[in-house]
Amino acid sequence: MKLFHLLIFSVVILGVFLPISVISTNNQENNEDDDAVDHSPVVEQIDEEEFVVSKQNPKSNPVKEQETIQEIKKLFKNDAEVPVDRNYIVEIIYVSIIVLYAVNFFNGKRKNDSIAASWIESVQPILSSNFSEYGKGQIVKESNYSYKVVAEGRQNCIGLQATLELRKRHDLLSVVTELLWKANDVLTIDVAMSDKAMEAFVFAVTKKKEDKRTKKASTDLNEFTSIYSVPSLPSMSILTETFELTDEILKPEIIAALNANENEFIKMHFSDQDTLSPKYKKMLHFQFRANDLNKLNTLTRMAIALIDIVADVNFNPRIKAKSDKNRSAATEKAEKLKNAQRQEAAQQRKFDKKQEEKKKWASLSPEEQAKREEKEAKKEQKKKMSKFAKVKFA
Repeated sequence: MKLFHLLIFSVVILGVFLPISVISTNNQENNEDDDAVDHSPVVEQIDEEEFVVSKQNPKSNPVKEQETIQEIKKLFKNDAEVPVDRNYIVEIIYVSIIVLYAVNFFNGKRKNDSIAASWIESVQPILSSNFSEYGKGQIVKESNYSYKVVAEGRQNCIGLQATLELRKRHDLLSVVTELLWKANDVLTIDVAMSDKAMEAFVFAVTKKKEDKRTKKASTDLNEFTSIYSVPSLPSMSILTETFELTDEILKPEIIAALNANENEFIKMHFSDQDTLSPKYKKMLHFQFRANDLNKLNTLTRMAIALIDIVADVNFNPRIKAKSDKNRSAATEKAEKLKNAQRQEAAQQRKFDKKQEEKKKWASLSPEEQAKREEKEAKKEQKKKMSKFAKVKFA
């Protein structure tokens, strides 16, 4: 496979640079040929008496004279028609790239379909044993690299959606790019929790080198959580709004699964303030690398087990109060932001209206401007009189 990728990379490089080199070489050779060719007209010694036509000759033939003139013109023709030695290297390279693209497309598409079929075959017993309504439509192929399956009918959750995002093996450009920047097949599992089955909290586990980036990328993680480390997960970071959640969620079997499959694990993120799903607020998100089906299935079982573990979390009064306080503060902050945005929008509309009035005023003639000023003055005077009458009456 690596040899095939190297061949693809070599052909693409040749397809880009070799045509330029060939064209440059041909232009240089043509210039040298032009310099070597003497374009001065070739003049042969012609007997003047041979072409002297006597005006007094009554038997002169006009057709014959015209043919003679054409023959003389051919002698002074500068550019002779020379057969061109056509170079087909550029065409061969472009045709090779097109053929290679087509071969890679069908091979990559078949490879991704095969990986997806193997995955669904291995995960089917896991999902069917944990969900009563699994596989209504079986696997859904959304594209040549994206495959989805849905499972429903389990206590504590509304449903599970598993999405397998494979490398774009069918795309030649992506294959070449992956020679420089490594890509992975990724499985994403999204679980919509029942509203009453999950307490109000935000919690995540990610790799240490990705913890700050993960926190910054998610609004809820950035708003509610702090970053912690635990000795039992040396290569990972915990993002939580209260550290007490760590022991309740990270049971010994969960820690064992994470440590045993740390190379395949990317992150997991639980939130009651979810922004990824437009329909559900309480969500569990998991991301794993899909390089080894056995390890992937172990992590899938872990994700399903965490549905019940999260549902069993019960806050004591102190944690409950802290959680409510955090969400009240977040709601207040969001309202202030909305009010500020509304005020800014109102000021912008007011400014735009003034600018429009200035443009209209500038387009009026002096007479029209005078009439408009007089009209505005009368309107203002009438408003003042009305206001004075109300005050006097009161």
